[in-house]
Amino acid sequence: MRFFALLALCWACFAQASVIDGLKAKPGFYDLYPDPNQGALWIAPRFDEPFLLHASLPWGLGANEVGLDRNQVSEALLVHFSRQGNQVQLIQDNTKFRARGGFADEQQAVAQAFARSVLWQGPLKDGKYLDLSSLVLADRQSLAARVKGAGQGSYSLNKGLSALDWANTKSFADNTELQGVLTFTGDATGEAIRWALPDAGHLTLVQRLSLIRLPDAGYTPLPYHPRSGAFSVDFQDYAVPLDQPIEQGYQLRHRADAKHPVIYYLDNGTPEPVRSALLDGARWWSAAFKEVGIEFQVKVLPDGADPMDIRYNVINWVHRATRGWSYGAAVVDPRTGEILKGQVSLGSLRVRQDLRIAEALVGKAHHQQALEMALARLRQLAAHEVGHTLGFQHNFAASTQDDASVMDYPHPKVSVENGQVSLAGAYGVGLGRWDHYLVQYAYAKDQAQRSALIKDNLRQAYISDEGARGYGSSEQAANLWDFGADPLKALEQLLAARKLALGRFAKEAVGPGERGDDWQRKLTPLYLLHRYQAEAVARLLGGSHYAYGRQGEGRLGTWPVAPEQQQAALAALDGLLADAVLALPQDLVLAMPAAGQDHQLRQEWLPSRLGQQFDPQASVEAAAQLVLAPALAPARLERLYQQAKGPDMLAAINTLVLNRWRRSQASPTQQAVAWQGLAELAKSLPQLSAPAAAALRSELRLSAQWLQNRKGDDPWPRQQREAGLWLAAYLADPSPPLPAQSTLPPGSPI
Repeated sequence: MRFFALLALCWACFAQASVIDGLKAKPGFYDLYPDPNQGALWIAPRFDEPFLLHASLPWGLGANEVGLDRNQVSEALLVHFSRQGNQVQLIQDNTKFRARGGFADEQQAVAQAFARSVLWQGPLKDGKYLDLSSLVLADRQSLAARVKGAGQGSYSLNKGLSALDWANTKSFADNTELQGVLTFTGDATGEAIRWALPDAGHLTLVQRLSLIRLPDAGYTPLPYHPRSGAFSVDFQDYAVPLDQPIEQGYQLRHRADAKHPVIYYLDNGTPEPVRSALLDGARWWSAAFKEVGIEFQVKVLPDGADPMDIRYNVINWVHRATRGWSYGAAVVDPRTGEILKGQVSLGSLRVRQDLRIAEALVGKAHHQQALEMALARLRQLAAHEVGHTLGFQHNFAASTQDDASVMDYPHPKVSVENGQVSLAGAYGVGLGRWDHYLVQYAYAKDQAQRSALIKDNLRQAYISDEGARGYGSSEQAANLWDFGADPLKALEQLLAARKLALGRFAKEAVGPGERGDDWQRKLTPLYLLHRYQAEAVARLLGGSHYAYGRQGEGRLGTWPVAPEQQQAALAALDGLLADAVLALPQDLVLAMPAAGQDHQLRQEWLPSRLGQQFDPQASVEAAAQLVLAPALAPARLERLYQQAKGPDMLAAINTLVLNRWRRSQASPTQQAVAWQGLAELAKSLPQLSAPAAAALRSELRLSAQWLQNRKGDDPWPRQQREAGLWLAAYLADPSPPLPAQSTLPPGSPI
């Protein structure tokens, strides 16, 4: 009997044993119970309690073409744990569809009308504890798919080579941080990923999942206004009155006031003189915040601090194998638009590219002057990307209004002074008028103050990405990397500096000890220096003006660029295709060294069909493209066809392309331009409306007939006849290949 009593007692003791017995807890938002021996990570889930789930990459790939950068953040998701028997589901709530202020049944009807997403599921142990290890070791950021989508390879998660990062798995009062080392195995197909990885068959990244407590009460969401200049979280609200739009949104902004300063921290791995430049530029925002009674600070991240901690707004100094974009991202509460964490990623190679551009302009002997320009660009870059993390959008029209915003993409304002290229004042210092308005609007005390701000700032031009990107965009003022209120005048200024620098390049641009490859790395951005201003001039052709806003708030229509300004733009574009602009100095062509062994960097160079040898003809083709592609974009040709005043579509295509084919003689440069023009027209033709396409085909058919009848055995008449034959064949059947085009090397970002 005693035996059975002892047995029962032992069984009871065994039954009461828990999976967390003997484990050391890490207390915080969710208490963690790590079990490295079993590879388990236990928590006690709180069911139906919403929180934010956020994924990031503390350790990146370093291949710009893929974009998986160090300290990259993703969108924060509103989630909760839900119990289904012995299983626990992690469910993402659908914040796109709401019924704000609706009665309970109305809110339930909307919630049940749209699907949710179960992101993960796991079993309960002891009726209380949940092992999150498989969640942490899942590909939560679609990393393998992003590598494949970039054309760099096919990889899959290898669980046998993945593990929890116990040292960096921790919990704080308002956030719990879970980290895993994920290894993907597969085949690399792209040169970029092969160059970035030590073993191209094994891609190992570090993923962090942050479980974040929802912000406490006290934040008032700010309804979005199209003139706010800000980003927004958008949703459909089915509870709004029938006379109001169902599409609603909240502006992104920090929770800040006189008692709550906004503090940013600079990556403590940033070296000098870059560190000082970035601190200076980021601190420009303090002036605008001071005007609204809020303190804005920028400090260096303390040693030992975790840059991925949700409590820190961080400016990261990010290295990649090749140069790439910088980003201003944020962790945002999707319910309200409140910014919880600003996360800036600044590509470290951009400053080196800017230094090359400056040295190409002023010569290697003026290195200090070039360095000052590059650091001035860094200051502006820091202010720009911090601006994004403050919730502010691009304003690509600011450059036309005396640099009214750091949220534009600036081009160095180079000029010729006393026979020398001058970099003085290449980049502005401090915020612009628009930037002060952005902060004033975001942190205004009430709606009356905001309405007054909008009224007072209607004359400030504001056009963001959707109106500025793409060769066919119509808004004349919205351009990337341009400067000045008059695009034609700014183009003349750039061309003068470019001509002077090209004439001296062979003797002054590359210094002793530099590699032969450095010739190409400096010549390419100098030869194509006018590429963005040329696009700004092309925007005048068939261009227009418009503004964001609401009915009753200023002018909301669309009005065209003046006909005489369009005609001047067409003449300027034609001038950019002349030998005087496109042909390189002969001494420079002869001095150009052959390409070295650094094949990865060749994508940054002017194209060549001559193997390792510099190809001036392919360079001409590339430079012709930067003029013809925006000028002959389908949307632009369509507007030219439809507009009542100014140059029409046929005037543009004859001026830029067909008249070149009708010349009795043509230099090799003009022959290259003529072929490039045909290729661009052929690409645009299928995208035109039926009437516009018919008019273009008719003009091309007449040109084909004329060209086929050209007489003579010299090279140019022969090319004319071949062009006529090709054009006639293309009009009959557009399936054959287009005339060969050289690849225009990347320009952005600068």
